[in-house]
Amino acid sequence: MVKDALAISVLASASFADVDANFFVQLLVSVSASVFLANQIKAFFRPTAAEQIDSAKGKLVSKEECASKCGRLDEKVGNLDAEYDARLTAMSGHSANSRKAVYDSLNKLALDMSAVKKADEFQTQRICEISLKLDRLIERSPQK
Repeated sequence: MVKDALAISVLASASFADVDANFFVQLLVSVSASVFLANQIKAFFRPTAAEQIDSAKGKLVSKEECASKCGRLDEKVGNLDAEYDARLTAMSGHSANSRKAVYDSLNKLALDMSAVKKADEFQTQRICEISLKLDRLIERSPQK
């Protein structure tokens, strides 16, 4: 309704070339008053809090039924809590086992690496010794 009134006003104003600012101010005031009136009418037909409470009375349950529902919900929450704890425990156990496997693997790699370094160091020493021997042999050999 408000959109239609605004569209009609804009169309009417678009047809006149000499529209002044006063027209637009009046148009703005009338549109805002229309919106306010529409909101007031909508609020008038909304049910009050007392009416909402009265309509909810048929949906209320007795104390015994409430207690039984609460008991069932507490049991479900307890079951979910136990399941959650079991899953966390399983995950932490799996995580600990995974960490141990990774640690063992890294430890084995470290031992292998240290053996390779030792062998490399030994080979480097041997190459240096051979190089020194070759240098001495070259020095002792007669030059042509």
